[in-house]
Amino acid sequence: MANVRWMNKDDIVTLADGDIIPVTDVSAGNVDKKCTLLEIKNHTLNGGVAVVDAEFTGDVTIGDESTDTLTINSAIELNSTLATGPIELEEDSGAVTAMNMPVSSDSSDGDEMSMTMSIDSNPILKVKASADGTGGVDELEVIHLGDIKGLEKSADPVEPAEGEFVIWMSDGTGKGDDGDVLMASQAGGTTNYSVVFDHSAGTTW
Repeated sequence: MANVRWMNKDDIVTLADGDIIPVTDVSAGNVDKKCTLLEIKNHTLNGGVAVVDAEFTGDVTIGDESTDTLTINSAIELNSTLATGPIELEEDSGAVTAMNMPVSSDSSDGDEMSMTMSIDSNPILKVKASADGTGGVDELEVIHLGDIKGLEKSADPVEPAEGEFVIWMSDGTGKGDDGDVLMASQAGGTTNYSVVFDHSAGTTW
C-alpha cells in the first residue's frame, strides 16, 4: 500500500500500479491496492516532496533532462553498490573532502582501514591507514598497485614550499636535459634540486 498525503491537506490517496498523481485534483479516496509504481509527471511541486520511513524495492528515477537537479540535505545510506557516471563537485567549492571513512574506537589497534580504486576489478590505487584502537588512525599510506607514469614538463614546476618536495621529468627547456627526471625539496628555507635519473647515461631499452 502506498499512501500519498499532500502538505497542509487531509487528503490521502492510495495509488495502484501505474497511477499518475493529478496534482491539481487529488481524490480523498483510499482504495486498498498495492503500489508498485508511483509516478509524478508533468507537474511542478513548489512545496517539495518529503519521503519519510520509505523503502524502495524497485528503481527510483528522478528527472530525465540534463538540467534536472536532485538536492538532498541529509545523509543517504545505501545498502548496495552505487553505479554512477562522472561525479562533479559544486563550482568554486574550495578545499573539500571528496571522500571520508570515519573510524571509531570499536576498531582494534592495527585494523586496516583502506579505500581502493579499481578498473574492471583490477586494483590500481589504495589509500590506507591503520586504526589505533582509540577512534583515530596512524600509518597513513598511498599504495600504487600499478605502474607510475608521468608526462614531461615544458617548464620547471613551482618551487616547493617548506617541508615539501616535487618530482618531474624535463623536456630540456628548464632544469635538466631532455628525458631527465629531477627532484627538488625545501628545508630550512633553502630549496635544492638534483637529477635522480640521467636519461643520457641510462641503458637503452
